[in-house]
Amino acid sequence: MKHSLLLLRMAALGLLAIQFTSCQKILDHWPGHGHGGGGDSTVKYRIKSMQYSYSYDTTASRVATFHYSADNLLDSITSPGQGNTFSDELMRFVYNENGALIEYLKIVRPSHATGIIIDRKYGIGDQNRIVADTFEAYEVAPGYSDRSQIEYDDSGRIFREFHEYEVLAGSDGPPVFFDTAIFQYDGNGNRGVVVRDFAQSGGGVTDSTVYDNKVAYRSTNPIFQFYDRDYSKNNSNYATGYNAAGLPLGFAVGSMEHFLDIGEPRVIEWEEVP
Repeated sequence: MKHSLLLLRMAALGLLAIQFTSCQKILDHWPGHGHGGGGDSTVKYRIKSMQYSYSYDTTASRVATFHYSADNLLDSITSPGQGNTFSDELMRFVYNENGALIEYLKIVRPSHATGIIIDRKYGIGDQNRIVADTFEAYEVAPGYSDRSQIEYDDSGRIFREFHEYEVLAGSDGPPVFFDTAIFQYDGNGNRGVVVRDFAQSGGGVTDSTVYDNKVAYRSTNPIFQFYDRDYSKNNSNYATGYNAAGLPLGFAVGSMEHFLDIGEPRVIEWEEVP
């Protein structure tokens, strides 16, 4: 039971947004997308749409469309259902008056009665950074909550996160358990190792990725970096191609490239930021 809950947690994490000081600060945060792989460093891009699949599916079976506010904040991501195969999915991002992300909702209809299956609320600390992440899963048996405290390094990347899980109902496992994740970066600025210490099991897990030398697609939006806990400067080496700015156009089957609460991105469509 404990193992399945941890897997659910990591899947739900994609395992949403870093610091927001103002709308202009978000634009200032984005690097010129020409470093590391050539391209025009003066043009900024954002994801327009994404064909994706789940890890068990070898085809790009769904399409997600990204919607932005007039201030270029990510407002929502929509993915229409396909008859009886998939439900409609809506991911909503809520900000405070300073442009800091304070809540993320994932709504799935009609397969879930309440419509909400994921609700994350964020506590904002110094420098408008998210320092607390509270998660509740609905209609997931037995259901659980996850409260985490987040620490950043001098480069503004999450380097340590302490989780406290609480089973909400219907489990014969421990009602509360913990783990700590430590994120390490190499000399190229890529996440080299993630060490997860599951305190009650006395064990740990390490993951590593081989990178290309192109521009990380997550770097185009701080939400992507925060939610995936990945501030790498480059992408995994499973990219299928790149645009003129060095941004990936998709990832091959088997890449295990899990993005937000969406899945594995197969085809990425980019547009210039207005």
